Amino acid sequence: MKRLRRDTRLPELLDYATHRCGLGRCLSYSFFAAGYEDCNVDVLADGGRVVVKIFAAHRSAGVGERTVTVIERATAAGVAHPRLRTDDFGRALHIDPVSGHEFIVMDHVSGQNFYDLDRPPNLAELRMIVEQAALIHSIDHAPPPVFDPWAIPNLGPLVRQVASYVDPADLALVRRAVQAMERVDVTSLPCTLIHGDMTKGNLIRTDAGTIAVLDFSVADWRPRIQELAVGAANLMHGDGMPLLLRARLMADLYHEHHALSPTERQAMGAYACAAAAMEFLGATYERHVSGNTGAENDLVLELGRAGLHSIEER
Repeated sequence: MKRLRRDTRLPELLDYATHRCGLGRCLSYSFFAAGYEDCNVDVLADGGRVVVKIFAAHRSAGVGERTVTVIERATAAGVAHPRLRTDDFGRALHIDPVSGHEFIVMDHVSGQNFYDLDRPPNLAELRMIVEQAALIHSIDHAPPPVFDPWAIPNLGPLVRQVASYVDPADLALVRRAVQAMERVDVTSLPCTLIHGDMTKGNLIRTDAGTIAVLDFSVADWRPRIQELAVGAANLMHGDGMPLLLRARLMADLYHEHHALSPTERQAMGAYACAAAAMEFLGATYERHVSGNTGAENDLVLELGRAGLHSIEER
């Protein structure tokens, strides 16, 4: 896989991981298709079924430790992230001695993400997801900065990178989203720890009907409405509502846990449009620059475009 170093011997790494966490031998494994960054592997070991998340070779130094710290803070706050497996010294971050890859091992969650379910969350599920977001936002922890090319603050630079690949009609909608964000006084918006990527692939509906949250690798200290905007643009795609109505529903559900200010309410529309634009442009970059022609990327490209066009159809 492109995400792993060339000298990575995956069977040996996985066997090392399961032994290190007291699970015995790695009996079999398969890859999870969803996701853009890290290598996530479904592993069956003597001691049970787990997921090994191997941080990609291009990740910046410290991302593993940063991610583990955020997960530990989140689970302590009641966020439903799978349990991390530790070694004999109580460490949850592990390093493959051959390739140097950092990785974590976590419990396997029985269920499906919303990408695999091929539908948006229903209202009851959406309430549970927003509750998880509110728990994350209550955590008093500002992790070291991390660069996320898909984050809303990077919208302007991304437009310049991929504009030549975008249809003029779509590009006009993207530029409107950029202009709307330029009118937002971001300094007036309350910031918290946010997950940063609460999308179809990172939220699992468990077989028990609950919600599990995955992948805190781009968690950051950002305006909390950024979280709600990403949910409106990505997670809720396919529910039949136009983007701005989705954003309003996310805000209303969130308001049941934490009161949103009038300034935040007013900025939600611009953030939702920016989130849709980022999904569209990020997937465009993946397709035309990175050569990603996978089904997940096609879906993200389409949901971003559809969100932008739904604003015009009001």
